[in-house]
Parts: sequence; structure tokens; C-alpha cells
Amino acid sequence: MAAVEVIRYVDPDTTGGSGTTWSNSYNSIVAWEAAEQKNLVTSSQYMTVYCRCSSGTADINELVINGWGLSSNCNIRIIADNTIGYWNTTSYRIISINSTGNAHYCAEPFIYTKNMQLQSSNTHVCFYSTKGSSYTFERCILKGNNSRTYNQLINPNNINSGVVNILNCVFYDSTGTGMSAIGIGGSTTTNFYIYNNTIINCTRGIQLYPCQSYYIKNNRISTTNKGFFTTIASSFVADDSICNYNYITENSSLYNALGTNGGYNKTFTYISSGISNFTPTTSDACIDMGTNLTTDAYMPFNTDISGNPRGLTWDIGSHELPNIITLNAGIEIILDNSALINIIGKMSGNVNITNDISGITNILQSIIGNSDITIDNSALINIIGKMSGNVNITNDISGITNILQSIIGNSDITIDDSALISLLLLLNGGSEFRIDSSGEILNLSDVMMEIKRLGTITFSDKNYGTITLNTKQSGTVKI
Repeated sequence: MAAVEVIRYVDPDTTGGSGTTWSNSYNSIVAWEAAEQKNLVTSSQYMTVYCRCSSGTADINELVINGWGLSSNCNIRIIADNTIGYWNTTSYRIISINSTGNAHYCAEPFIYTKNMQLQSSNTHVCFYSTKGSSYTFERCILKGNNSRTYNQLINPNNINSGVVNILNCVFYDSTGTGMSAIGIGGSTTTNFYIYNNTIINCTRGIQLYPCQSYYIKNNRISTTNKGFFTTIASSFVADDSICNYNYITENSSLYNALGTNGGYNKTFTYISSGISNFTPTTSDACIDMGTNLTTDAYMPFNTDISGNPRGLTWDIGSHELPNIITLNAGIEIILDNSALINIIGKMSGNVNITNDISGITNILQSIIGNSDITIDNSALINIIGKMSGNVNITNDISGITNILQSIIGNSDITIDDSALISLLLLLNGGSEFRIDSSGEILNLSDVMMEIKRLGTITFSDKNYGTITLNTKQSGTVKI
């Protein structure tokens, strides 16, 4: 039978509980691991652990996952709350104070870690598993230190076999002698997929040891020594299907790992590197230079470190610079109803939008900052036409009814008397129509003729039958 999900919560800013809700969460990742450790295969479960720090307190304990029973279906998923894409002290983070330990020690296979911030005085992530492996690090940030030497922020040397996926991650500020951001290898039966990562201010970028296979694509690497480093026993393969679209700041073309579409001696520019926000600027060398991995044979994905869509043309590195559209005069833009609503929602502050007439009116008012909205006949026809799928619109009543039905998705359209009069006036060019005491109709027939294009006009009410106009009444008639 299918494995059942078990959800647990960790928040260092709580007093500590059984982890079943946020208000009753564990107050450290270590407390969760000690209390929940079991054989998930036997119990036919998989566990999702959500982590946050509601008041900014860091988790200072080394996360050691050991002694569990896990499989591909009965796995552990650790998901933190950093979705802004750079290191910050308001999101959950593990800062291990154990001088000989790690921030994240994986002695079990089948662990998925997402949105996590990790820092340690030693190696940040270390694998030590003889049970086979399947590790995924997605949208994680690993912040280095300058005291550790000759190691890697992700150290795979003790993996027995399996797969390691590292995508949309940031590695930065690890300048100790001989330090690399990512280590590849440890076993000749292990496969590595290293996609769209950003490595900044590290001594070395990616270090290769013997392994079964590796795929390195769309990585941006800024180092003080070497972008790619190999041992005597291994070297990167010159094969674009394996290594390609990798950019480095180092002025060296000698690395096979760059690939035909890669580059060296590149200049990287960031929006705000002072606060570790490595979102590229529009002048960055990596903009639109990556390969689209949406249909990658092994690890397809289409978002960046913050969950933003990559689109069709990808940037190299962990961050995708949002597309900026410049509209020029004279260009005809065709938007369907869904697209128009999404755009209007963005313009008005991501408000909740529905297709009913009040929702659209509120959005328009929010955009122009004025409750008095004036739209002439031509503009109204054009707007409604765009919203209803570019249909051919005439001023007859059946055409207008079809358009309104198309907009709100409902054949039962109700318009009150005020709205009907406004609509009639709008379509007729703003003429006022009244019935005087003698019963003479002034302009009303012209209005109706314009809408109906000649013929008998009947007003009816679905509850009370035909409506009879009172010709003895003077003043404006409400229909």
C-alpha cells in the first residue's frame, strides 16, 4: 500500500512540544530526530518536517540523521521557510556550534532538503552512508567560514552508491585554504546532478573525485583560486551532454567542465551582494545564457531558488532575473480573460480577483485611484472584447448578452436598474431619456433602436412578468 505522510514542525522560538502543530512544535531539529526516529519502511510512512524560527532564533544543533529505516517511498523531507533566495536571520537556519561536527550529517539515504540555510565551523553537509543513497538539496544556502581548510561545504566522500542532486543552491564565503564549495565523488557507483547553482567567494568551486557519473550545467562560479579542481585520479570529461553552460570568473579556458556554451573571465553583478542577495542585475554575464532544463531526462525543473518561473530562456546560476517587458506605442497586445485578470491583479497589489462585475470595477478603481471611472463606448467595447476572447462585438442586445456571459461564465446575468440605465446611456453616447407627464418618450426610442436595430422591445421580469411603463409618471423612469 502507499506510504502515508506524517507531518512534524520545528521552531526554535517555542518551548518545545511533540511537533504535531506549529504551536506544539519541537524547539530544535535534534529534538525532532531523537523523538521521531524509527523505521518508516516498516510503518509504511514518509515524514515531512517543516522548519521555521518565528522570532529569528537560530537552531544551533548539528542535524544527524542516523538509525532510521528509509526507502525511496518512505523517505524524509526537511523543508525550511526561506523562500526569498538569500541568507537572512528571519528564516530558519542551522548554525552548528560543534567545532568537530557538521550542520547536516546524513548517515541514511533518501533525504530531501529544501529552503535550508546551513552554516558550521566544520564541513556543512557530510554524507556517511553504506546503505546506498538518494540525496537532494534544492534551494539551499550554505554559508562558509574561513577557518576550515581542505574540505568541501558538501562533502560526499563516504557515500557508498546512489544519486546526489544539488540544484538552485548558493554557496558562499568559504575562503579557507583548499576549500571547495561542492565535492563530487566518493564512490564509483554514485551519480551527481549539479544544476543551476551559484558559488561566490570560495577558494574553489567544484572538486571532482572518482564517481560513476556527473552532470554539471548552468552553474556560475566565482572563486579566488580554481573554478574546477580535480585530483590526480580524475578529470572532467569534455562532453557537452555532461558538462555545459557553466560560467566562471577565473581567466582560464582550460576546464572541460565549462562546455562549448560555457565561459570564463566573466563578470558577475548582483542586485545587493552586501546582504548576500545574489540576484543578477540586467548587465550580468549570465542573463539568458543557460540551457532550459524543463525537460531534462533525469531531473527536470522550471523554477529558481525563490520558486520563480524560469521561463523559456534561462539564466545561469541559482537566481532567475525576472523578465521585464517594455511596451512601445503602436503595438497591439492581445490578452485573453485569464491573462488580463492576472496582469490587473499584479498592478493592483495582488488582490483577490473574481470575474464578476464588482470585482472588475474594484480592480479598475484600485489601479486609477479614483472611484469615478469613465469609459466611453469604444473603450468599453474594446475592453469587453479582449476579456471575452476577442469576439466580434456589435451593439445589439444579443451580442452584449453573450459578451457578459462570457466574462462572468454564467448564463444568469442580473443587472439592476441603475446599471441598466448607465449601460443604455453609455451605448447611446450619453443621451438623457425621460418620459414627461403627457406620456411622450424623449430619446428612449432612439436608445432602444440603437441597441435592438429596429423591432419590438419587451421588458420583462423573471418574477413578476412583463413590466408596464407608467406613462402618467413624470421625471426620470427607472427601468
